[in-house]
Amino acid sequence: MQFKPKTEKEIATDGLLEKGEYDAEVMSAIEGVSKKGNPMMTVKMRVFRPNGGEAHIFDYLLETVAYKLRHFAFAIGLGSQYEAGALDAEDCVRRSCVVVVGIDDKNKDFPPKNVIKDYVVEEEEKASSEQAPARSIPKSDSETGLEVEEDDILW
Repeated sequence: MQFKPKTEKEIATDGLLEKGEYDAEVMSAIEGVSKKGNPMMTVKMRVFRPNGGEAHIFDYLLETVAYKLRHFAFAIGLGSQYEAGALDAEDCVRRSCVVVVGIDDKNKDFPPKNVIKDYVVEEEEKASSEQAPARSIPKSDSETGLEVEEDDILW
């Protein structure tokens, strides 16, 4: 039998995404409380592999990790909710963004796993969020490129 031998590290990391930026979508978001009693949102991200397929990565958003919470909200288009100080988990689901993926291999009791290191926010969005008022929600499909039925919108 012929085969390519692999190291223990290669076996442990087989199937993981390489470190880098990837397109992603929020699959689910649940509000809860951390082990320390702080408000937390657990998000399950669908991360798209460059050559097809996907990986699912959980992320835990807390006020104490302020940069990540802010970047998440702005990356998925909910910067105005962030600026208002309230982010509703239901509003996060099915929103797309770009994530920075890393590999956590610090805990020797468990195999390495992919983690979300950050969320990519365009520089002009970072700058404009400090100066511009919140954007209004588009009312027509021509503004969003999506088909929206009147019954789907709560005003």
